[in-house]
Amino acid sequence: FVMRGVDGVAFNSEFVQRDAQREGLLQGAIASAVTYNGLDHQQIGTPPVARQPKQLAQVEDPFILVFGVAYFHKARHFAVQVLAALRDEGWNGKLVLVGAMPENGSSYSEEARVLLSNKDLRNNLVSIGEVTEDEKDWLLANAALVLNPSVAEGFGLMPFEAALHGTPVVSSRLASLHEVLPSEISSIESFSPTDVAHQCL
Repeated sequence: FVMRGVDGVAFNSEFVQRDAQREGLLQGAIASAVTYNGLDHQQIGTPPVARQPKQLAQVEDPFILVFGVAYFHKARHFAVQVLAALRDEGWNGKLVLVGAMPENGSSYSEEARVLLSNKDLRNNLVSIGEVTEDEKDWLLANAALVLNPSVAEGFGLMPFEAALHGTPVVSSRLASLHEVLPSEISSIESFSPTDVAHQCL
């Protein structure tokens, strides 16, 4: 209904534009264009003061950060499998999962399944839920690495936000990210926990 009343639509990636076409939302004379997102690295006003989340107050180990609402396509359960592979390689850090748990379409059951088969991982997994902007700033600045195994992104800001903090990223380039990530940047090529663990080390 809304699309019938507009003259044009801007999309933040070719992936989203193609999805709209597949759904029949760009019929008739509706013009469309792709305008990629930017990052406000020169913040207007007072920037947030980085603040450590209370759930990490007693954590001194290095940690890998996975950030995003826990929808299945974000592949948080795969990140837990990567943690298991990292532990097998002798890495002793934590995996920190940040993001709300949606009522429908979450990866919670798969995350639980991985933990049930690897009970030793529980001491190395921290699930925080939603965080404030100042907590997000602290997490991005202090993470050893940001892991972004998402298999579908309308755009995907997290790898770029991590880069602004100088934090290394291991990311998939599925869906829209291949449009903007330079080809020479190492990325998740196969969803093998062992292979990705080696990329993280």
